[in-house]
Amino acid sequence: MSAVLEDLRYTIRGLLKNPGLTGLAVLSLALGIGASGAVFSVVRATLFRPLPYEDPDRLVVLAERNPRQQIFWSPGSAANFHDWKEQSRLYDKMAAAFDLGVSLAQRGEPERLRGKRVTAGFSPLLGARAAVGRLFQPQEDQSGAKPVVVLTDPLWRRRFSADPGVIGESLMLDGTGHTIVGVLAPDFRLFPRAELFLPNPFESLSPAERQYRLLYILARLKPAVTIEQAQAEMDVISDRLAREYPDSNRGWAVSVIPLREDLIGRIETRLLVLLGAVGFLLLIACANLSSLLLARGASRQREFAIRAVLGAGRFRMIGQSLTESALLGVMGGVGGLLVCQWAVRLLVFSMPGNLVSGTFFRPQVSLQANEIGVDWVVLGFMVLVSLASGLVIGIIPGLLASRPDLNGALKDSARTGTNRGHRRALSLLVAGEIAVSLLLLVGSGLMINSFLRLSRLDLGFDAENLLALHLGLPLHKYAEETGTEEDQMVRITAQRDGFLQQVLGRLRALPGVEGAAATSGTYRGGDAWLDGEAKPEEGRQRIYAHYVTSDFFTTMGIPLKRGRSFTARDVEGSPRVAIVNDAMAKRYWAGQDVLHRRITAQATFDAVANRWAETSFEVVGLAADARTHLRMDPLPTLYLPYSQQERTMAEMDARFRLNFTSVVRTRGDPTMLVSAAQQAVWQVDPEQPISRIEPVREWLDRPLEQPRFYTRLLSAFAAVAFGLALVGVYGVTSYSVAKRRHEIGIRMSLGADKTMVERMILKQGLKLTLAAVGIGVAAALGLTRFLGSLLFEVQPHDPLTFLIVCLAVVAVALAACYIPARRATKVDPLVALRYA
Repeated sequence: MSAVLEDLRYTIRGLLKNPGLTGLAVLSLALGIGASGAVFSVVRATLFRPLPYEDPDRLVVLAERNPRQQIFWSPGSAANFHDWKEQSRLYDKMAAAFDLGVSLAQRGEPERLRGKRVTAGFSPLLGARAAVGRLFQPQEDQSGAKPVVVLTDPLWRRRFSADPGVIGESLMLDGTGHTIVGVLAPDFRLFPRAELFLPNPFESLSPAERQYRLLYILARLKPAVTIEQAQAEMDVISDRLAREYPDSNRGWAVSVIPLREDLIGRIETRLLVLLGAVGFLLLIACANLSSLLLARGASRQREFAIRAVLGAGRFRMIGQSLTESALLGVMGGVGGLLVCQWAVRLLVFSMPGNLVSGTFFRPQVSLQANEIGVDWVVLGFMVLVSLASGLVIGIIPGLLASRPDLNGALKDSARTGTNRGHRRALSLLVAGEIAVSLLLLVGSGLMINSFLRLSRLDLGFDAENLLALHLGLPLHKYAEETGTEEDQMVRITAQRDGFLQQVLGRLRALPGVEGAAATSGTYRGGDAWLDGEAKPEEGRQRIYAHYVTSDFFTTMGIPLKRGRSFTARDVEGSPRVAIVNDAMAKRYWAGQDVLHRRITAQATFDAVANRWAETSFEVVGLAADARTHLRMDPLPTLYLPYSQQERTMAEMDARFRLNFTSVVRTRGDPTMLVSAAQQAVWQVDPEQPISRIEPVREWLDRPLEQPRFYTRLLSAFAAVAFGLALVGVYGVTSYSVAKRRHEIGIRMSLGADKTMVERMILKQGLKLTLAAVGIGVAAALGLTRFLGSLLFEVQPHDPLTFLIVCLAVVAVALAACYIPARRATKVDPLVALRYA
């Protein structure tokens, strides 16, 4: 114990003698340890925190897939869910949820709320609880039951001021009264976008409902049942259903996915890449400090030799070196705690809102800002990192210091001599720093390249100065109970079209508006083929259908490559026409001219006849591709006139088409017209809710938030790591020049000029850099493949990125070597020889 205290006192005195070196060492470690702790706090809150559900390891998601159509995750259909529930034997419970939007016109402005219809078994399956009131009861899941609703905590606080007295009140949703029976506890965040929950009665299910895959299905495995056993059972059931219902189930199978994997699988790679990057940054910081201690130890070779002669053992000298590095590690850990607190706040501030939020059908684990912080687990992680850093820093200097060259070190010339072991160790450490920094630079270069390609992607339309209003017409105003289905659809269509034309007319009349149009949105249809072709036996690639108004293409800025747009003559009763996009023409009829030819398309599904409705159209135009999703190729799309919509659709299709989007082209900033556009809609119907109103550019930029966040972080880590590596290159070159001062003096006295000396020093640095670049490239080729799923139109082994990074590293490293080389040319030969 006395020896440890003596080493500690000696170490403190030594560190105080070199405050600049000590401060630099502590700062470097604090940055590395603090960054590691901050990223670990995010990773822990997302990946390692237990899911807040009862027995989460037994929870699985049942998703459909169709490899032939390149669909690897799809919601399930209602009828399939019913059959899975009846035929499976390995699940304790199975429940389903369905997205919906409902209109609320009470307690303030009309609003379109996002909700979920869930089966009654959903709450007990997850162990959900109510903060106020109760959750659904089993009988409320049946057809004909009294309508009830459960609010989420955010909606309860925002719309009802957290009033517990709302329990029992009637809430008018889509014109129907629903009794508020409870408020969901705030810790239930499986569906972070949902604002309320309604029961979902699945009593009567027709085979037609197999075509509509809209349900997010969860199940709880029975005890001791494995994922493999459940998957084998679902394979048998899906094969059976494919034989029974070939029109809807052929080619479809079921995937049994653990809930944790389904929730975090899409963000796990990104977060682990960040954690790995910050780990490499810390490793470089440790290597840098180790090289500094090594250089400092080289100047103390005589001291170590004297201590060895006086009887100091090898482990004693290693212990002293580790004491010094451990003390630096502890000091860096304390500083790292402060850096971590600051970095966590910065991360929370800069983190995009949709880092781990849910998607339309598929939720993700919801991450709250208050869950990211420095708790005891993160503190323990940082303590371990600090101790490990101290060990890594001191082990190589300690091993070399414990084996001094007694004969050489005790000679007078040893003060200016060099030790081959020290030089080799320094070179290896610096080479390792350059290699790791090159690996990080390649990764960040790939991410930057990918992000630039994504942000500069040609969308196929002009997104600037474009405002979008997403409207869902209340069902209670448009649903008809009397007459035949066709008569009902005629009245619904007339009411809907009347509302739409009034809204578009008022929007066009607003100051600063250049045009306004509408589309019913994109939905998936069946197949399509040219007249004269045989009908495909199986779907080649499902088409996507848009119903649009006549000025849609002009307003959106989508160019028509050939043919014409829709006109006022394209109405119900006139010949049916269509416009196809490039992607559809190339995928279905590559090399053929489809303009003015007739196609048969399954653009709607007839639920009454249980088949896709086949309608013939004349192709009157060919439109350029317009991307609706940044990371997806343009979809094969069929544009149809809004005024020629089918009037014999099934009820679900009719309800779907009560939702549409109005787009407004403005002369200036579209955000300035948000309030006026809202008032234009409410002048037509004061109770009409607006789901969302936003500039199209903001909507398109939202998917860029995640890649921008990850790219910035990875680039920052790479830049800091590269800076530390350059400090290492500069330090080892300066150390070499200082130790070779006598040699340089002799060379210059024998006739060597300044250019030769510079070339000698730069050659040494170039050899070290090239060796490190080779190691770094090999490591990058092996590790960047993990970035494949994060990149857009960039290969993990992109040769241009590798070449640019390698050239930059070599150039900057040589620049770091140039300063010591330039200093070496100013050595006075007489002074150098006299010093020797």
